[in-house]
Amino acid sequence: MKFCPNCRTQYSDDSLQFCLQDGTPLSSVNDSSEPPTIAFGEPETIVKARQVEPIRFEIPQQSRQNFETNRSVTTSDFQPEPKRSNTFRIVLATAFVMFLLFGALAAGAYFLFLRKPEIAQNNANTANQNANANTKPNVNKSPSPTATPSVNTNANVVANVDKPAISAAEKEKIKSNVSERIDTWKSDGESLDLESYMQNYAPTVDYYNKKGITRAQVYSDKEKAFNMYDSINVKITNLTVKPDDAGETATAVFDKEWQFESEDKYSAGKVQQELKLKKVNNQWLIASERDLKLYYKE
Repeated sequence: MKFCPNCRTQYSDDSLQFCLQDGTPLSSVNDSSEPPTIAFGEPETIVKARQVEPIRFEIPQQSRQNFETNRSVTTSDFQPEPKRSNTFRIVLATAFVMFLLFGALAAGAYFLFLRKPEIAQNNANTANQNANANTKPNVNKSPSPTATPSVNTNANVVANVDKPAISAAEKEKIKSNVSERIDTWKSDGESLDLESYMQNYAPTVDYYNKKGITRAQVYSDKEKAFNMYDSINVKITNLTVKPDDAGETATAVFDKEWQFESEDKYSAGKVQQELKLKKVNNQWLIASERDLKLYYKE
């Protein structure tokens, strides 16, 4: 049995924990220092539960209408919106891919059906041109002439570019050899020894206005002067010799005064003369002869 320490109400239901009158926690009869007095034969007191009247609140009319309106909202109104379907995106992507595919097919068809005949025609024209060029009879062509070796007597021929340039000492030696050749040429002329005189010339000579004539032709011209005069005197001054870099040719420029005499003929004068010499069989020989300037003539 339990009782309320506050209001001293007793309860026979041991399952109760709080007083039904004031809510105080119940105590067991055995635990109380002053157990309640119980008269034998007296009926057990049963306490009725106090009737509690419901508390009523007055709700304004406007608030009640709002409450009724809110009550009409169903749970479906609070359902989350369904996710949008990806169908539109898929359709759009498919349409884009199809557009690219049809564009590629259209381009391929253009080159296949429209450009192919043109390309084929161009290839055919090229093939025909090549065939015509290969099958055209060569009626105008003549056999290429075979090059024949010839001796170039022009002292202006450029030296072999593959040959290294000669040294200053070699150039001085060439100047000395060329000067000796000119002295011999002068002495042979003054001695009227035509055979020795002609040994100073190369096999072919650029002789004044004549290019590449033979030594025999030069001999014929010199023979007239040698037969016409009894004495020949030549004076050479202001001699300069310039070898080329390869040491194959040399150019001599000098002033020449001459005096030719016979019983009935006389000739004298002064010119600036140029002789070009080249190395033939290790000898410096005259390959070109001409006058650069006439100073006077008697």
